[in-house]
Formats: sequence, structure tokens, C-alpha cells
Amino acid sequence: TQSTGGYVACELPMLVFKSVGCVRCLTRGNPEVATLLAADTDFLQTLVGLLEKYKYHNGIQGEVPRLICALVVEGQYNSQTIRQMLSCKIAPILLSMTCSKEFPQLQVEGWLALQKILHKKRKPKRADRREHTEVLRGSTGRGHQS
Repeated sequence: TQSTGGYVACELPMLVFKSVGCVRCLTRGNPEVATLLAADTDFLQTLVGLLEKYKYHNGIQGEVPRLICALVVEGQYNSQTIRQMLSCKIAPILLSMTCSKEFPQLQVEGWLALQKILHKKRKPKRADRREHTEVLRGSTGRGHQS
């Protein structure tokens, strides 16, 4: 995974855009690759950093969140991996995708990823679900609403 992080973090924006898209395509339908990359916090932090570094490159701004979604949706992981992923600040990225008015596909992908985080196939412990919900609430800047 070290070479993958370097591959998507080069200095040429067009190469970053194409590289992130290639990695996303490799994760689709390949849960082993998605699981491996999703568990790599350095890789996830690199992806999140790309959004800030290339905030004016629309291609990177669209492709990085889609890769993060693919890692969440395609991967097979446990609660610890989810916590690691959320600690890399991916929740705000996924939430912003659900609000995309320009591309409905981004909304769908964002909702799928959030759904998988909150409702894994294996029923999470109540404490895990509460923790994940709190992380998502905190990322929106909203407190608990009654």
C-alpha cells in the first residue's frame, strides 16, 4: 500500500486524477483490495489531504470521494477498521457527497457508504453504532437534536 499512496500523491494534478480513478476501478468488485486499502490509515489520510491540496481541481474533488466510497462499500471490515477510517476524517467527505446537486450518482454513492458504516451486515454492538453516529453528528457540526 505504500507504493499506492505514492502513486496517487504525485505532484502533477492530471496524473493524480487519473491515478485515483484507476485505483477506484481496481477496488470495484475486488473486496480484498478495498479491504487492504481501507485499513491503511496513511493511504486514507493521503486521499483526504489531496482534497485540500487540489481544492481547485474539479476532477480530483470528484474522484477522491468516489474512491473513498468504493473502499467503504466494497471492503469487508470490522468495527475497528471503521473507527480507523472515521478517524481519518472521511465522514464529512461522505456527507458532502449526499448533498451533491450536480451529480445524483455522487449522492447514491455517498448514501451507500454511510449506510454501510452505520448498518454493517453483522449487527454492530449498540456502543459501536452509537460511537459511529456520534462521529457523523460531530462532522456535521450539529449536536444531538431532540
